[in-house]
Amino acid sequence: MKKTFVLIALSLIFVMCMAPAAVIADYEGASSWAVPELDKAADCGLITDRVMGDVSGNVTREEFAEIVVRMYELFTGKETEAGDISFTDTANKEIHKAANMGLVLGVGDGKFAPDNLVTREQMAVILLRTLKEMNPSADFSADGAEKFADDNMISAYAREGVYYCSKNNLL
Repeated sequence: MKKTFVLIALSLIFVMCMAPAAVIADYEGASSWAVPELDKAADCGLITDRVMGDVSGNVTREEFAEIVVRMYELFTGKETEAGDISFTDTANKEIHKAANMGLVLGVGDGKFAPDNLVTREQMAVILLRTLKEMNPSADFSADGAEKFADDNMISAYAREGVYYCSKNNLL
C-alpha cells in the first residue's frame, strides 16, 4: 500500500510536468492518457487546487512544495507546522512547512523563489527527502543505479536523489 501511494503521487507530479494541453473532464489541460493517473492522485487527495487549475502547466517550486507536504501529511496522518523557517518572498505556509521539515531549501538571501519552475534535479532531491521523512527505516540506497550519459552535468547536491529516483523508476 505504501509503495502504491508513493507511486501514485509521483505519477501525478510527472504527469503534470509533461501533459500536453487538451481539456478532459475536470482536469484543465489534461491529455486523455493522463486522466486515469490523475483520478488515482485525486482519490488519494494529492491534487491541490492550484494544480487542478491547469494540469498541463509546468510545475513551480511553490506547487511542488505544496504537493510533497500534502503527500507527507496524507501518508503519515501527521499535520506539519510552519515552524521558524520563513522566506521573504512568500507567506505560503505549505512552503514554510516543507522548509521546516527539511524537504526544501531557499535560493539564498532569505528567498524561496516560489514562482520559479522546479527542476528535475530539485524534484528528485525533494522527493528523496520526503520519502525519507515518510519512512525513515526504508532502504534509500542508489547503489546499482545505471549512470546517465550526462552524469557529469548532474549537480553534486542532486546525485543521490537523481540516482535513487532513477533506480526506482521515479525519474
